[in-house]
Amino acid sequence: MGLFWIAFGAIIVVHSTRMPIPHHLGATALTGPGLVPTLLGGALIVLGAVLTLRAARGHTVLSPEEAVEDPNQLSARGPLLALALMVVYAAALMLRQPFVPWTIGFIALFVVTFNWSAAATAPQKGRLIAGALLLGLCTALAVRFVFEDLFYIRLP
Repeated sequence: MGLFWIAFGAIIVVHSTRMPIPHHLGATALTGPGLVPTLLGGALIVLGAVLTLRAARGHTVLSPEEAVEDPNQLSARGPLLALALMVVYAAALMLRQPFVPWTIGFIALFVVTFNWSAAATAPQKGRLIAGALLLGLCTALAVRFVFEDLFYIRLP
């Protein structure tokens, strides 16, 4: 997987550096449309390299206590659920639903869904829900501030 992310990041970097820069509008390489994809592609390359190095050294993401005995026990349910949540969120934003409440809900639901089994008691589950809502609120407000107030990009 590490090599895949390195290759994917490299493809993104190559294509984003080829994007035309609208010099007639006063844009430079640092303000052109290819800057963010270049940075994201570079991040994928770095993270892919970290995964590759960890795999080469024999390190795993799971600790030995968490390792699954039978690899067939791993479920495809988690990635499919994540994909479904992301598609619903993206569709809502494309349909011009309000950004902040949908982002709070998406982040909170995502965090709660994938951490629910780790919270064993009712107080832990309550803290999980409260923390997920707080994380969603802070993230939604920060993203809204950065895009709308700093970059002047309107969000739905």
